[in-house]
Amino acid sequence: MQRWQAPKSWLLLFVILFTALYLVILVVRPSEALFGVDGEWVWTGHPPSPTTYSRWWPAILGLSIFVLGSVWFDKIWERTGKRVHVAGLFFLMGMIVVLQVLLKFIHYRFPMEYYLYRAIGPSDGFWRVAIFIDSIHEYLRTYPEQMMAVQGITIHPPVHPPGNIVYLWLWKWFFEGVPDLAHSLAHWLRGYACATWEFVTLQDAQIAATLGQMMLVPLTSLTILPLYSLGKKLGGARSGWRAATLYVVVPAVTLFTLRWDTVYPFYLISALYVLHYGLEHDQTIWWFVAGLIVSFASFFSFGNLSFGLGLGFYALGYLWLYRRGKVWQTWRGWLAMAVGGGAIWGLYQLLMGVSFGEVLSTSMQTHLELIHGRSYWPWFFYNLYDLVTFVGVPSGFLFVVETAHAWPQLLKRRDTYVLLPVFALSGAVLTMTILGIVRGEAGRMWLPWMAGISLVAALFFHRQGNRPWYFRGCLLLMALQTLMATLYLRVSSPMMPAYQPRDPIYTVDEVSIEHPLNIRFGESITLLGYAIESQHITPEEEARITLYWEAQERLDLPYTVFVHILDTSGSLLAQHDSQPMDNKLPTSCWLPDEIVPDTHIITIPVDAPPGDYSLAIGLYYLPSLERLPILEGGNGNIALLPSTVEIK
Repeated sequence: MQRWQAPKSWLLLFVILFTALYLVILVVRPSEALFGVDGEWVWTGHPPSPTTYSRWWPAILGLSIFVLGSVWFDKIWERTGKRVHVAGLFFLMGMIVVLQVLLKFIHYRFPMEYYLYRAIGPSDGFWRVAIFIDSIHEYLRTYPEQMMAVQGITIHPPVHPPGNIVYLWLWKWFFEGVPDLAHSLAHWLRGYACATWEFVTLQDAQIAATLGQMMLVPLTSLTILPLYSLGKKLGGARSGWRAATLYVVVPAVTLFTLRWDTVYPFYLISALYVLHYGLEHDQTIWWFVAGLIVSFASFFSFGNLSFGLGLGFYALGYLWLYRRGKVWQTWRGWLAMAVGGGAIWGLYQLLMGVSFGEVLSTSMQTHLELIHGRSYWPWFFYNLYDLVTFVGVPSGFLFVVETAHAWPQLLKRRDTYVLLPVFALSGAVLTMTILGIVRGEAGRMWLPWMAGISLVAALFFHRQGNRPWYFRGCLLLMALQTLMATLYLRVSSPMMPAYQPRDPIYTVDEVSIEHPLNIRFGESITLLGYAIESQHITPEEEARITLYWEAQERLDLPYTVFVHILDTSGSLLAQHDSQPMDNKLPTSCWLPDEIVPDTHIITIPVDAPPGDYSLAIGLYYLPSLERLPILEGGNGNIALLPSTVEIK
């Protein structure tokens, strides 16, 4: 067996130089051409705002703890047992979640607001579709028609298979069965979008279902497990550890937090691990399981069909190395993988009568429109450039080095199967790049393959022998690039309003009420009193009535306030209906024990007869027109004020 050895110093030096060069490009941004194709797709970015400086330190502290902890585990990994290994993996799984939140905190003081709007905003769209499905069977039975129905309304559902929508619908279905839990979660989430009418008026289970998409952040951590297992099988326990460690600080993972792409690496690495096991033990069933994993992944995104390319290259490489002359004779394995690859879609067609081809062709109608007119050759370059930079320049550079080494060695049937992952990944990446499938957003589109590239980097360290500074230096550079990418790139806007917690307008000690009252509407709203600017007015003038409200707790729904001017017979002369404070502060945004001054201006009709008129106050929920009942200080659902206004 021939071992290829790189010079001891120059390679790490080049990693440092290329990383430094890219960081300078991020900071200086000398040309937009370094971030995409003008008029087609460009990664936006600008320097961080000075107002964010105070929020850098948690992310820097988190990255420091991660690097130091990872180096410590790396030093002791091969001298310790299973308990320490389990603790180390839990450390990585926790840090990949914590770092996503801390890095997002730099630009968003309230990360929960960011995560909520990533789930409910138009830039995703799956939740918006899933929560309004009554019959999931009927929806899946007519899925191609459903895809066409949301074209132009949401971005992703028209080009994706139904997996993500089914997943979120299941969360809604679950919360419908536990209404108390759904209400608690919905009440909490409504506070982050209290002024968004379309959101706060949804049912509790629909709102609580956003938790399903927010779970993508912890689900990201699951990739650590198969990545470690595959690395351990190929290069030993330390290689598995290093692969998982490098993946935690892949810049794309934190940049695209809460995107579905961050979960897909789990499927690819799991499929590769299962396939390797099947090849190693010559068991056809595992070929089938590997294909089944890809089939399941493709039910969430058609892009995951490309995982089949990776599996194909991996199997070819293994058979070429270890079963010479039997690359195609293992036809049972290839057939089993193909059957597994179609299993989920076959089951879907059997149960719903909808074929894979129908869904794919419908998707392509929209997908081809998205890339129509985008150039081929520039994206041939940017696919590879974005892959190397968004995975992290150190790992990306080592991937290029290993690709250049792996192909000649495998063709000569030299070296061990530690080169199989780079053969599989580079083969699939080059094939898709040549086909021109990805033309735009390449840094995100290649994210499912980046765990595999981390594995390739870790196996490079394994082949170089005991040189811990190679790994530690690259890990430190990866952490630094992840921080800088967060600071200088803006790749995932949630299109949200600027949420800001606020102080109460008044407290009970800060306001003097001209005419005190104590009338409670519903369970939580009290009319504390009112003031009338002038009780003597003429036709065409305006009556100005200020109501003073208090909420005993934050309300879930936005209620409309009405003020009626009634004659002596109770007939309506004039009225004013609006959300409180002239539609600026709906009741769903009120703070507990806050005093809300709410002025209503009513124009008196020109033909209004002279006389004394009474004032009637109430609240109602606009979608149903149902009025809040008076539970204290009156009867019914209308409060008559003691004062009257005189029209001269």
